[in-house]
Amino acid sequence: MATELTRTLPTEVVEEREVVNALNAHGFDEVASRLVQLKETIAEDPDETNLVIDSLRPFAEFTMQETHLPVPEIGADSEGFVEAEWRIPSSGEGKAASAESYWGRGDGILAMKFLPTGLVRFAATSGPAGQGKERLRTSGILPRNSILPAVQTFMSRLAVQ
Repeated sequence: MATELTRTLPTEVVEEREVVNALNAHGFDEVASRLVQLKETIAEDPDETNLVIDSLRPFAEFTMQETHLPVPEIGADSEGFVEAEWRIPSSGEGKAASAESYWGRGDGILAMKFLPTGLVRFAATSGPAGQGKERLRTSGILPRNSILPAVQTFMSRLAVQ
């Protein structure tokens, strides 16, 4: 996992199309394809707000840095800020089962909203654990380069094997 900025978009990348091209050029074709689909969905509804480039760029940079993560579901909020969402499986994709009772039926979630200020709003929760056990939860707002330690427990369950 990258802890320093290892891949960045050139500062002259100021359009959605250029971000998609950069993702494709670095081998992130599925992420680029999902962004194109999102853009098409937004274009179909005149009431939808276009993606904010200052939100899209940090999302793309995060994706290019954290290559160990699976491709998230990608959306946008009413202000055009990029949102990424991962489902947390109960099995942890082969991870050790030491805390399996906290991960429930596999319907946990990790969600991030990339704000144009460089901060990331995040929330994560495990699936219902049942039998009186609490869900694991965390949320907050942190700089993009500080987000991983806050959600490491959840992200470790998403790691591509």
